[in-house]
Amino acid sequence: KIMVQKVVLGTVLLFSVLILLGCGDDEGVTGGAVGLKEVSTLILTVKMDNGTLLYGANVYVNDEFKGETSEYGESKGTKTLVLQGKNNEIMAKKKGYVSATATVNAASSGEQSLTLVLEKIKGTYQITVKDANGLLAEARVSLYYGRNSSRVFRSEVSDASGIVKFTKVEQGNYTLKVSKPEYQQTIVEEILEISDEDDVIEREVALLKIPELVVEVQEQEHPLPQAEVSLYLKEDYHSPNSYPLDTQRTDKSGKVVFKRLEEDQQYVIVVKKEGYVSESIETTLTPDNAEITLSLSVLE
Repeated sequence: KIMVQKVVLGTVLLFSVLILLGCGDDEGVTGGAVGLKEVSTLILTVKMDNGTLLYGANVYVNDEFKGETSEYGESKGTKTLVLQGKNNEIMAKKKGYVSATATVNAASSGEQSLTLVLEKIKGTYQITVKDANGLLAEARVSLYYGRNSSRVFRSEVSDASGIVKFTKVEQGNYTLKVSKPEYQQTIVEEILEISDEDDVIEREVALLKIPELVVEVQEQEHPLPQAEVSLYLKEDYHSPNSYPLDTQRTDKSGKVVFKRLEEDQQYVIVVKKEGYVSESIETTLTPDNAEITLSLSVLE
């Protein structure tokens, strides 16, 4: 009679221990079915949409933070979790990426695997092109990946409002190049911080006109066509065997236009025409000094 009581008491104690083990901390349990719930290990792998393993992603189980995916070694981009019961919501999230979730039940096999793919958040990059007179249409706007790269993301022409919009732009480093004939190209290195899909990052780019020099030749205040006008760099003009940068003949209005010059550069203008006294003048090209008028007098 006494022996029967000891056996019954031992069975009760063993059953109690099993129940306590089943109710322990999830992170410390790695076995299969324990107690009243299924418990299993989940190997979570987090990747970008291009297949690259993503470290530093925050991992949650049923909204409880469980740490980050590993940065090093064979476990890079992974996180080991212990699941218990059914309907465990697994979430991976990282700044600059769209969060991903999945629902997983603990498995009787004791170990499972899951891969979550995070896509980069993409926003809109809007560029407004202007010049000294206001909005500038038909400017070529090109966006390149990274710095000093020839790999173009997209290239567009500004509309009547001077605007170009690049959509679905990911966070990262870019180079912006804006150009138009008769304007100096502008290059901007840009770091785009995209934190939300509705983000619109705006930038204004001002283009400067390539300096031009207009020379008008007259005779007694009347236009003098077919006069020869030569343009020299001042620093070269007095050198032996100096050669003009450009030589043109005046049109019916007595004018020539020298393009693609350098602002604040010093030049020498020489005007000749058969039957007239030659003239020369030194000038420094500035926005306020971009038109020169020279008068020739007839040879006596």
